[in-house]
Amino acid sequence: MSTFDQLAETSYQKIQKLSSSRFNYFFGYVVNISIVLALIYVAVWQSPTPLTLAEWIYIPISGYLFWTLLEYGLHKFPYHDWTSVISHGHNIHHDHPKDLMGIPWYINSTLFAAFYPVLVMGFGFHAGRVALSMAFIWTGYILYCALHHGTHHWTYKWKWFQAVRKHHLIHHVHPTTNMGISCTLWDYIFRTKKR
Repeated sequence: MSTFDQLAETSYQKIQKLSSSRFNYFFGYVVNISIVLALIYVAVWQSPTPLTLAEWIYIPISGYLFWTLLEYGLHKFPYHDWTSVISHGHNIHHDHPKDLMGIPWYINSTLFAAFYPVLVMGFGFHAGRVALSMAFIWTGYILYCALHHGTHHWTYKWKWFQAVRKHHLIHHVHPTTNMGISCTLWDYIFRTKKR
């Protein structure tokens, strides 16, 4: 085995260890909910001008819809189509779907939070609008995490939840289909929906 292959194997093992920690898995929810609350605080109390009622309606909807498209793209490309540490970790999830695995919370939370100062200070966007939009993008991420966990660990009889669960479990049998979890809209649009 070459030095590069040994280094890659060691990196995969470290990432697998970090990703499969119960603390990492559940503490991520605490951090992510805290980020959403902080962003809503900024939108309400730190905005240079108050947001209008219309903005309080369309910005959250737009943020969530943006998340659903981002979720689809992330699941399809980095998790499945591109070979990387991320796809390796996702393959482990496909092999062991009930294991508690997740990207280390401090990586995705830090990357996400870094967008706020870039957008506000770097590009001069309105602080309140950016905060509210990011809050609902990240709320979509939290919903995705909870639903994904639920599809593998919960057995609720709600018709809606059973449809979400079936949609995702089909993905585990046919990995090039049913990429959406918190929303199936993009699977219909991009023709990756399988029944």
